[in-house]
Amino acid sequence: MREILTHGFTVDEQGKKMSKSLGNIFALEDVFNHADPMVLRYYYLMHHYRSPLDFSLEDVLAASKSYKRLVTIFANISPENHNAQTVQASAIIQP
Repeated sequence: MREILTHGFTVDEQGKKMSKSLGNIFALEDVFNHADPMVLRYYYLMHHYRSPLDFSLEDVLAASKSYKRLVTIFANISPENHNAQTVQASAIIQP
């Protein structure tokens, strides 16, 4: 069996625990309509796993900008693109 390490406590913008019973959760489909799944992974990696995670869609969108910059940087320094034109993140990841 594969073990997964995740954030134990995800709280909303007001610091309340996020749960279905409180109705303050985001469906993954809704988040993926705004950001690429890799952006969500990057967002979680930006936070320490032992600390509560203050989740907000605005923070995910801010992480998207940061992730796109990283993708662009690494795409432009890869050996395959040494003699090619500059690659933009939008050509690599979904909006």
